[in-house]
Amino acid sequence: MSAKLARKITDEAMHRLDRGEAIVVPMPSPLAYCVVATTPEAINEAKGRPRNQEVASWILDANQILDDVEVDPREAKLLPWLLHDEGLTVLLSPRDDQPIPCHWRPSYRDGRVLLFGIRWRHLEGWMTTCKRPLYVSSANRTGMPSAVTASEVRAQMPSGIFIVDGDELRDPERKHGSTTMVLFGNGALQVVRHGVHDEAFEATQEWVADLLVRASDCVRAGECVRS
Repeated sequence: MSAKLARKITDEAMHRLDRGEAIVVPMPSPLAYCVVATTPEAINEAKGRPRNQEVASWILDANQILDDVEVDPREAKLLPWLLHDEGLTVLLSPRDDQPIPCHWRPSYRDGRVLLFGIRWRHLEGWMTTCKRPLYVSSANRTGMPSAVTASEVRAQMPSGIFIVDGDELRDPERKHGSTTMVLFGNGALQVVRHGVHDEAFEATQEWVADLLVRASDCVRAGECVRS
């Protein structure tokens, strides 16, 4: 990423977030663009849906939330890879013996929290600068296709929203789309919403089996959380 674009992200993005606005940022291939804000209301307004609809909490370090969720020791090792490397959206049960963290309440429904945690070197500068919880959703209007280029974002998002054009940082040869959402923890991993991660597999269980093998190999090799 150029120094100019990096400064644009850090300065303008933080200015907009501090004013309570939503911004749009690119994700690494094959993910679509995402809309980000410090409140769920800003995201939902940008997407044209009810202000109180749940949004994902953006987790910067999954290792720091392990005491807040119901995962066994093996799952605790896999969770950072699922969030930060694979880029899945993950539903988890918070621990029932302690209060739900207040900043997770916008992501809580039916006994689970919705978490997102992609780690991409092009985004980490301003992400670590922001000291408040961040929330995230796909950068498309409700009911419309995923926005996978900056121009598609502009066609769907409200005029005036700050968009970081990261098309040049992504792989134009790959098909892009929204994340696959999985339910994880308590001994289970199942697909809740199909997405770009699993679409190449004929059967969901084939993808789940492949995912778990790759995750376990990564954990054993100590290669998780790539930049």
